[in-house]
Amino acid sequence: MLRTVVKRHNWRRAIRLLLKRSLVTGIPELMATKSLPKKVLRFSVIIFCLFSFFYTTLMFLMSYWKYPTVMDVKVEYPDYVDIPAVTVCSSNGITATLFCNMYPTLCTPHKNFTAFCQENLYFCDTNFDYFSNISLPAITPYELPPMDRLQFKALGNKAKHLIESCVVSNSTMTFSCHLTPLWISVIDTMGLPNNCYALNSYIGNVSRRPYQFKSKNLVHIKINTVIQDTFYTSAPSAFQIAVHSPRATVNPFKRGHSIKPCYNYYFYISKVINELMPYPYDTNCTDYMALWEARGGYGPLTRTQCREECSLNVSLEDEGCVDPFYVSYPNEAKICNHPANARLYFSKCRNACSRACYREDLTAVVEEHASLIATNAKQNAHACSSIITLAFNRMEVKTFSYYPKYQQVELFGYIGGYLGVFLGISLVAVSDVLETFFVIVKIAGNYLWRRKQKKVESMTKKYYSYHADSRGNFRFTIY
Repeated sequence: MLRTVVKRHNWRRAIRLLLKRSLVTGIPELMATKSLPKKVLRFSVIIFCLFSFFYTTLMFLMSYWKYPTVMDVKVEYPDYVDIPAVTVCSSNGITATLFCNMYPTLCTPHKNFTAFCQENLYFCDTNFDYFSNISLPAITPYELPPMDRLQFKALGNKAKHLIESCVVSNSTMTFSCHLTPLWISVIDTMGLPNNCYALNSYIGNVSRRPYQFKSKNLVHIKINTVIQDTFYTSAPSAFQIAVHSPRATVNPFKRGHSIKPCYNYYFYISKVINELMPYPYDTNCTDYMALWEARGGYGPLTRTQCREECSLNVSLEDEGCVDPFYVSYPNEAKICNHPANARLYFSKCRNACSRACYREDLTAVVEEHASLIATNAKQNAHACSSIITLAFNRMEVKTFSYYPKYQQVELFGYIGGYLGVFLGISLVAVSDVLETFFVIVKIAGNYLWRRKQKKVESMTKKYYSYHADSRGNFRFTIY
């Protein structure tokens, strides 16, 4: 019947017939209604449902295009754990005797120690008894000689003097860690270059894989905790230790624990893992792990470290050196002889970094135990050691994983639900709507084409015709 109607060129009737056969709820009833008030009412309901559908769908799409995420928390107590890295530092970055032997003019008696302490209270111990026959440095970190870090390294602690041993033990056996200390150059709280040493560090070694052992094992690190011959008299009688990811470069003076001389410590390690989603999701993270591998095992792994490295790079670009009291990221750059423009660094690096897609933080509950020889060893030359024990039997691994709030398959489900609620349309009805739309467009197109053809034919007949003469010959005449 529809084909017959179309052939007769009654396109309005054909469209009405299509709408009467539609599977969309409300359309057939609207076309079949004779009463004008009922038609207006039903048409208003259909328009309201259409508006509600498009509005709700638009609101959902706006929420979807923000790419929100949801968080899942998982807590585990593993039987096997990865051995972390441990970085150890002394609070005395430069040995006073070695420095004064190399630069006697920067020490007493060439320098006035009393005047230096009056101007720089931070570097002097008010209870220290100074004697004129003692040679002590009397300069601030900004007045250090222009030496490179390798030269300062020779004036500081050596790994063999700081770390005495490292062993792993369990209920049946004890064996050596066989870990070579890696030199890490940092700036301590006094503003001096300091020699730190990291055990089990993967810095510069991308191919190295984590070494695992049972969580019942213990790691014992014995360090020499004698504090003497300090550069500044106010240097604290303490050591710094940080337990961290083997891939990270850490300054223990910023993120570490203080160790008293001759005291023993238990570190009960736990781990917190954050797994975020990259752009365009709202967590908008950066894959620092991939960047770390691309740089050959060097670089920051968190947003905080990224900002610290940014401050280091800005300082090197602007001044060619680093401020010992502002740049905390481990580095081997030259130390400035003047304060840095901290406001400039902050403005440049504030928004330069985003959160890490994968972040691994190690936390520790620390127990302090006094040994039999626990005493203040700062001015005492006798041997004094501390044993740091890393315990994993209480280890809790807490993982915060972020996932997309809406999966791609859910997009179809949500919009399909809105179609069903507001328009009563199923998947079959959607295909019917598309078919109806296609047929209506085709009918309208055919109608317009035929109308154009009729117009062309009428114009042609108007301007020319054939005539026959008396002999039966046809002549073509154009008017």
